[in-house]
Amino acid sequence: MPPSPPPTNPATPSTIPEEPPSRRLLGFFFAADREQASVLGRLRWKRAILALGLMLVAGYVTCAVGLYFVARVAFHSENVRFADLAMPTRWHRYRAARGDDHVAEAQRLMEKGLRREALSLARAGVAQSPANRDGRLVLARLLFEAGRADSACATLVDGLSLHASHDDYLRALFTALLREQRDAQVAGLARDLLAGRDVPLPRQHLLALAGATARYFRGEFDQADDFLERPAGLADSRDGRVLATKIDWARGYRELALLSLRTLAREFPHDAEVRSELVHRLLDLGLHDEARRETLAFQIAHPALAGPRIDLLRFFRANPDPSRAAREADILLEEFAADPAALAAVGEFAAKAGDSALARRLLDLARARAQPWELHALLLIEALVVQRDFRGALATADDLARREPNFAAAQQARLNSLLAVAHFGLGNIDAGRLFLANFLRQSYLRADNLLAIAQRLVEVGAYEPARDALVRAVAADPLNQAALTRLVELELNLNRIDELPAHLARLVTMRQPSPDVLRVAQLKLGGDLYLFSADRPAALAAVRAALEKKTTRRPRL
Repeated sequence: MPPSPPPTNPATPSTIPEEPPSRRLLGFFFAADREQASVLGRLRWKRAILALGLMLVAGYVTCAVGLYFVARVAFHSENVRFADLAMPTRWHRYRAARGDDHVAEAQRLMEKGLRREALSLARAGVAQSPANRDGRLVLARLLFEAGRADSACATLVDGLSLHASHDDYLRALFTALLREQRDAQVAGLARDLLAGRDVPLPRQHLLALAGATARYFRGEFDQADDFLERPAGLADSRDGRVLATKIDWARGYRELALLSLRTLAREFPHDAEVRSELVHRLLDLGLHDEARRETLAFQIAHPALAGPRIDLLRFFRANPDPSRAAREADILLEEFAADPAALAAVGEFAAKAGDSALARRLLDLARARAQPWELHALLLIEALVVQRDFRGALATADDLARREPNFAAAQQARLNSLLAVAHFGLGNIDAGRLFLANFLRQSYLRADNLLAIAQRLVEVGAYEPARDALVRAVAADPLNQAALTRLVELELNLNRIDELPAHLARLVTMRQPSPDVLRVAQLKLGGDLYLFSADRPAALAAVRAALEKKTTRRPRL
């Protein structure tokens, strides 16, 4: 009897039939294919990304190379480097290099006389390369020439944080600020820079001298002394001693100042500034003989300089010593015949002295040597005007206009001013006003020239036309203290009440206004003439405050 099958346990699950071997083998291969496909897919993505990255890098390098060649070839940028273009972290160097190139091009344009184009490039260059010291100085110079003094000073002050350790930059900065009469700003900057650490002694002298000069210009002599005494050795240096003599002279200690100047002249016998200061102070005190001896000694020591010889000629004419003056003039024309600058200086002297004979000799000499003669022709007409030979001045101008048709057109502005004075001198009021109006119509006139013309008009009694010229001078250069002072004097004499208070209010803010002028102004403003002027109280208070300002500290002995 066959054995019976073992009993089945109902709780035991039924056995799953096994997968055939062939199918298991196919599944293994299919899984391997899927895994291989996934790996291959990932490799393809990596290769694609790598290829894309390489393409981007290649494109970036290509663009950098292209830009580099464009900068080098098209823009002629010699300071640009490829690494500065290729590396984003060095792009600021590329901007600085481009700015340096703009500055260099601006300097080339300046030499060609293209000021407007140079200004545009210099401004762009400094914006891209703020640390370019030469570029900042060039930009400031161009701004000054364009009549934008505020922007020029701001440009220099902005660069102080970058160039405070460069003495040449400090000199340019202080010179510009002092020229614009920003004395308080100069003193403040000098004080702040002196307070810094590790300031070398020569720079301390530079800073303290600038601050002392600014205080001296404002009549603040105690503060000027404080600056001079701060750095060691400045008070005993040549520059410090020269400024100290000026302070002593302004305080009224003239004998002490003159003694110091004589000592300086002995210690520095070849110093033209010291000698000139000494001669001027001697002349102020009426010591003409000593001034002549000092000038003669300096001329003997420096025979190649025309300035001392012109001073000697001035002395000989003032004595008067006609024969000696004539010999000195002959020597000047003989020794400096090939020097147009020296001859121009002699011509200026002849014009101011009214020496028409010497001015005519200079004109003939310039023509004979084929030198520029137009200036000498104008100086001859001016000499005739100063000599009060008004008809001769008009005849000479007419003769030059006939013989040289281009002369009048090229020198029209200055010629019109001289002809205006000549016509006023002859009593031809209408003709004088016509020539003066043509002169004042010029777009660019220097305040110094306008002041000189105004003085000529005053000498011939044309007071109102002189005031017109002075008003134009003050408008052209608001910081010209000589022109403003002369305008105030003229308005006081003419009892002009319309603009005098405003002019006085401006004058008292300038450097050491004349006490005599202020006293006359105080007297006039306190009278009944200006009683109903709205600006009278403020102007009178400002004048009184300026007159009450005193200095009490005695000079150093």
